[in-house]
Amino acid sequence: MENYFLRIVFALTFLGALQASAWTNSQDAGLLLGASQIKEITFEKTSSALTQTYKDELRSAVQEAQRAGQIAEVKILAWSDKEYPSTSGKQSREDVKLAKKRLSDVKSFLKGLRVSDVATYNMTERPNALQKLFHTQTEKVKKTTEMAGAAPTADQTGLFDNEAQASKSIVMIFMKK
Repeated sequence: MENYFLRIVFALTFLGALQASAWTNSQDAGLLLGASQIKEITFEKTSSALTQTYKDELRSAVQEAQRAGQIAEVKILAWSDKEYPSTSGKQSREDVKLAKKRLSDVKSFLKGLRVSDVATYNMTERPNALQKLFHTQTEKVKKTTEMAGAAPTADQTGLFDNEAQASKSIVMIFMKK
């Protein structure tokens, strides 16, 4: 009986860790970059459409931020239906286009909420040599996201892909100080 109880406790602890891990990594990345709010969106495979639930979440987050002060910027990161490419990997044109469409759709929705400064980061592409050389914002955002564990490559997604970011987008809200 005691052995059975310990197995249940272990299973519940393990499942709790699985559920929290991807969000925690996204949240960690946003906090490291200085965001005041972080929202994670999951898309249906091959789709860029925001569900009503995610529209409501984003609307609520923007309204809350606007009540608290002035929004300085919103950063959107979007993946295709594949993970962040490895250092030697490259994604297909279709994957790049899907992530761009997701970025465009989320940005359009935010613009409709009167958010004017929106930066987008396509997570199907690693920073290029110039971005690395000049330590651009793109390089900083992608590197920080990767180091926080929110941009794992396919071989880093963990047991049952619990840390996967494929088919997702992260929206980070930054406030003026």
